[in-house]
Amino acid sequence: MSTASLILLLFGPGNLAGYRVYRRASVSAPSELVADLDDDVLSYTVTGLAADSIAYYYVNAVSPSGVESTITASSRLRRVAMDAANELILPSPNPPFALALTGGEGGAVTATWRHRDNNSEEPADGFNVYVATGADPFDFNTPAFAVGAGARSQALGTFADGTTVRCVVRARTDEGVEETNTTEATAEAAAAAPAAPTTLVVV
Repeated sequence: MSTASLILLLFGPGNLAGYRVYRRASVSAPSELVADLDDDVLSYTVTGLAADSIAYYYVNAVSPSGVESTITASSRLRRVAMDAANELILPSPNPPFALALTGGEGGAVTATWRHRDNNSEEPADGFNVYVATGADPFDFNTPAFAVGAGARSQALGTFADGTTVRCVVRARTDEGVEETNTTEATAEAAAAAPAAPTTLVVV
């Protein structure tokens, strides 16, 4: 049976007695305690999930006096999913939305998008921007640009007048997991003709 390692990222001062790992069958389901960990144990291996199943995990800290932190937002939940072969499905971030291309001076084209992390899914650590022109296919193995999590726009370059520019933006994680949306935005580059000479002299 496959297992999934849940790595705990801890911040702030120590002075803890340990950690408690909880599981939920869905985001809003009741929590089940699955492990009590010592304060020096910073990971937990998930076992026992059936094929084609999903569970959600979170971790609370426990003080030396026995006081336990509480989960106050579903953003602390981490999704673990198994496929039909009982292999781990790596979590992927939500795709961007409202992708649009706008033309600028001299045939420049810029892509803009919006993004919102789903609290129960993997947050996006950045975006891969793919560009194609005309009817050319996208090369989803090689992004034209890779930008950070806070980016919501990217200049795609300058193109010849009348060129059809196409773009797809995909969210990715630092672990290299990329979601696979194929939503395109399209624009036609418009490179203005130069101004005509103002004076013509015959000599």
